[in-house]
Amino acid sequence: MTELTDFEGAVLAQIGHGGPITAYAVAKRTAASTSEFWSGSAGAVYPLIQRLAARQLLVSTEAQDGKRARTDYVLSAEGRKALKAWLLDAHRASDLGFDPLRTRLVHMDQCSASERKRFMHQVAALLEKAAGTPAPTDDPRLLALHETLTRARLEWFKAFERVHSAMDEPAHRRLAAR
Repeated sequence: MTELTDFEGAVLAQIGHGGPITAYAVAKRTAASTSEFWSGSAGAVYPLIQRLAARQLLVSTEAQDGKRARTDYVLSAEGRKALKAWLLDAHRASDLGFDPLRTRLVHMDQCSASERKRFMHQVAALLEKAAGTPAPTDDPRLLALHETLTRARLEWFKAFERVHSAMDEPAHRRLAAR
């Protein structure tokens, strides 16, 4: 069994929760994600679902929706195993992974002090706004998780900003690289 990418795992998880489900419904749910890392476009989701089906991780059935034909997807037994392996992969789950903010902070020494200061203020304002914005879900568990994560990210950034303002650039780069 091949290891799933995070996007593949997220799509399988959506199908596992909502199956039988159409590729269109998966794309809509993915587009509603608070993470800009996921692309919910039909150009990303539809081919991904086709690849998952070709790997026999999904089972498709044809159905009628009024006059329109549609394809519904559910997880196959192999798909459930792959999803469980992805969900329970503690090493990958605990990895910090791609983080556009940390990536930029590592290289802030290439900007002037005034540019860095303006950037830091803008990021702080956007993180404050995100912390006060409800997640696009009615699930109380996801709402609580969203609130906790956005507040934690804001606190991390504030701590970084305090430490950064008191240190030289080489130390700043080492801290941001962590």
